[in-house]
Order: sequence, then structure tokens, then C-alpha cells
Amino acid sequence: MPFELTRVVWTDNCFPPGCQFALDRSALFYFQSAAMVVSTTGSRKLTIAGWVLSGIVAAFLALVSAAGKFIQPPPQGTLDAANHLGLPIEKFPAIGVLEIACVILFLIPRTAFLGAILLAGYLGGAAAIHVRVGDPWVFPILFGVLAWVGYGLRRPDVIRAAFAPRPGQQSS
Repeated sequence: MPFELTRVVWTDNCFPPGCQFALDRSALFYFQSAAMVVSTTGSRKLTIAGWVLSGIVAAFLALVSAAGKFIQPPPQGTLDAANHLGLPIEKFPAIGVLEIACVILFLIPRTAFLGAILLAGYLGGAAAIHVRVGDPWVFPILFGVLAWVGYGLRRPDVIRAAFAPRPGQQSS
């Protein structure tokens, strides 16, 4: 496919995140879209650390947490936990499917951002259930934070874009 010329107008919130142009802000220019390459990753070691951390979080959620929701007949400990948390045991397989779907989306690079958001929501709900019954709620929050740290190490450009100064905002 031949390169296409793209028209770009400078804005303060230049897209994609991290791109920089040494031009006057009102400049209008043309360039080949294939020539605009933006670094989306940090160092190789940090990227590997991000994948390892993401893998640990995903392994725990998929192999320990979600897998326990599919055991039939449910062990007595699972029945006691479901009763204590006020969750019907019949819903555990659906909750397990939801958890595994979030983990799969989190591990696929193209859908990792969506997966991280869904995992945060899922784990936030888990924390809310634990708070409601008076149980320790730290672990769901911890795993949500670890998932985002892992994603941030895998894709530092997304984290930089989230915390970048907005147009008209002074950077300190």
C-alpha cells in the first residue's frame, strides 16, 4: 500500500501521545503517515517486568480465583464463602466466565487497555462485596493496582498520556 499524505494541524494535545513537533503551533503541514513513528514502549527490561507482573496477576485471577468457581460439586469452603458473601452459588460459573474474559482481554496487547479497565471494575466490585460483609478488602484493590502497574510497564505511553498536562494547564 503506498504511503498516504496526511494533513495535521498542531494542537496542544498532540495525538498520538508522546509525539512532538518542533514547529510553530499554528503551522499546517503534510507528512507521510508511515514516517510518524512514536515510541510506545519503555526499556526492554521494564516491558519484560510489566509482562511478568501482568502474568502473575492473570495467573492468580484465572487459575486460582476463577477456576474455583467452576468446581462441581462445590467444596464446602466455597459454599461457606458464597453464603457468607451473600452470593448465590448458581452464579459462580457466570462470575468465573466474566473473570476469565477480563483476564484474556487484559493479556491481549490490542485489548489490554479495555481489559485493565474491566479488571479494575471487576476487582472494585469484589472489594465492595468484601466491605459490605466486613471482610478484609485489601487484596482485590492490591490486584487491581498490580494489574495497572503491569500494564503501565508494558505501555508507558498510555500512562504518560493519562498524566500529561492538558491544553492551557501549566506544567510544573
